[in-house]
Amino acid sequence: MLKVIDRKSEMLKLAQGDWVSPSWVENKLEESQWVTQAFVFGKSTARNVGAVIVPSPAFMELMEGRVAGIRQQEEKEANSADTADPSSSTSSAEQLRKLMLRKLSLFCRHNCLRACETPAVVHLEMGGPTTWSRLGLVTGNMKKARRRLHTHYAAEIDTITSTLEAGYAEAAAATTWSSLGGERTDGNAKAAGHECSEKLLGMLEHVVAAGGR
Repeated sequence: MLKVIDRKSEMLKLAQGDWVSPSWVENKLEESQWVTQAFVFGKSTARNVGAVIVPSPAFMELMEGRVAGIRQQEEKEANSADTADPSSSTSSAEQLRKLMLRKLSLFCRHNCLRACETPAVVHLEMGGPTTWSRLGLVTGNMKKARRRLHTHYAAEIDTITSTLEAGYAEAAAATTWSSLGGERTDGNAKAAGHECSEKLLGMLEHVVAAGGR
């Protein structure tokens, strides 16, 4: 049975050949109690999608106490050093982002989304639930204006996709022969090859022994 879940022009093909429907993933993410709105994007040179997330009031309430504690600690450290800490707001934003990623990861696994459909990097839009409407990033019937969203968040999307591409390149290099301990990129190719041979020999001996029973 053929099932159409999105417009062909909006489908994403990721680095490992996975096809992803951004709007379908967005709809699933927006079912989470932590998300008000989501905008999902990706590139063919990355194996995961990224997302711009408008956090829900429940998420902000959850983080309110934590952010206050982080800022108090930073102020104490800054006062003890007798210097101002210009990175305090960045640190707080980073804590928010990491918590959102953890919440999304759990939600996506619970709802059976594929790994490639789970955002690996996110940008949090902290302007509130009506931000996109105020900025004209949704249409008259409240559908996402995808081109406008891409334009508005161009800098954030570039940063996120660069991170995703770098992560895919590192993972691809690290997994070469990794399942059998084969050739690696750490300069120990000869030793790794010997280890691989030993494992293969052990597997063959096991098969022969099982066949003789």
